[in-house]
Amino acid sequence: MFHFDPTSVIQKELKPGINLTDLQWPSAIKDAVHAVKVASRAMFVLYCIGVAATGLALLGAFVGVFSGGRIAALANNGLALLAMMAVGIASAIVSAIMSKVVNEVNKHGTDVGVSASKGKTFLGMTWAATGLMFVAAIAWIYEFVAFRRQQTSYVFEGKAGRY
Repeated sequence: MFHFDPTSVIQKELKPGINLTDLQWPSAIKDAVHAVKVASRAMFVLYCIGVAATGLALLGAFVGVFSGGRIAALANNGLALLAMMAVGIASAIVSAIMSKVVNEVNKHGTDVGVSASKGKTFLGMTWAATGLMFVAAIAWIYEFVAFRRQQTSYVFEGKAGRY
């Protein structure tokens, strides 16, 4: 599993013979990078669960649209809720870790000329995915509660009356 380690990237960019200990690289930044490594494993698992549940919900939506019924709506709602929860928790972890790392790097990195900023694109995508799964869950709840199959009744009228 890939893990971005800014410490190794910065070390590679330094002139030969100079290392991060010579620059008095703050241990708080190392701790923040370690927190990212641990959190990224949890996020990976949660995103995998979210993607799998989203894929199953998409397949279930085809079944639900063509077959109708409350059972299909309930199953799709469960998948949408699972995907929303998994992606939502992963998004919250990303947001928290990103804020922590950026704050720690900016707080302690100014002494060695290092700064960080938050990337808004990924956060936007991950929270948008959470929001869309929320909308899907609400739609399937509506289908479960409000959906009534139209019962078709045939009435034949003839000379003898209705039957």
